[in-house]
Amino acid sequence: MELMSKTEIVNLDELWKMECSYLNKFMNVSLPLGGLTKDDVTNLYLMVACDYYDTHHNTSNIKIAEVGCWTGLSSLVLALSAKKFNGTVISIDWFKGSENTNLDWAGDYFNVKKIFMNNISKFTFGNCITPMEATSIQASEKFTNESLDVIFLDADHRYKNIKKDIDIWLPKLKKGGLLCGHDCEIILDKGIDTLYDITKDMDIIEVVHMGVCRAVTELGGKKVDSLENHTIKESISSGLWYYVKPLEENKLKIEEDEKLDTNDKRIL
Repeated sequence: MELMSKTEIVNLDELWKMECSYLNKFMNVSLPLGGLTKDDVTNLYLMVACDYYDTHHNTSNIKIAEVGCWTGLSSLVLALSAKKFNGTVISIDWFKGSENTNLDWAGDYFNVKKIFMNNISKFTFGNCITPMEATSIQASEKFTNESLDVIFLDADHRYKNIKKDIDIWLPKLKKGGLLCGHDCEIILDKGIDTLYDITKDMDIIEVVHMGVCRAVTELGGKKVDSLENHTIKESISSGLWYYVKPLEENKLKIEEDEKLDTNDKRIL
């Protein structure tokens, strides 16, 4: 993993200070800048700007699409990452909040798009961000298949909607590209016992986005912070996840089909 420069560390620290200021200002109305923890801010940058360098994928003039930017923290982290590759970020949101959630009313009460535009204007690297006011489905129709290098999903977290987002956006990603997102606190097939441990004395689960966890588990995605290497508290506090689109998507299927054919011949 490539170490961050002092400038990059300062920029990320400034983003986090803005997030904290925003949280303090709007504490009573629960309108965070982006919902990322301080570790998430750093890890998202490292994942896209540093780890991505080590892949076999294109690392110049990259094109990043973000689905669900809200008021701009993740957009700015991605923009700082894109700057390293002379890339661009398309930040997609309808700026109304997910229907029937605690941010639904906030979209009516605040001019979220105006807040977003003001926030990205505070940083010079924000000039590589192009906002797109649209729903996830509407926006996906404007991109051709295999045209994006990185896609960050952080829109509606309910299962049917995040599942739909994965289904419609994955074809837009180039082979070897990075699909990632937020609010996956646990990979279910590896962490269900840990989830039971966390919740055994709880009346209600307040910190786990089960829809995202289920959809990412089904995709075969991974958490940035694994349960094996972190405490339960650390793992739950970070919801970043990722999935690298295979360079040869059909290779495994072909091998499986050949294996089945061989087995069939033996039976006959």
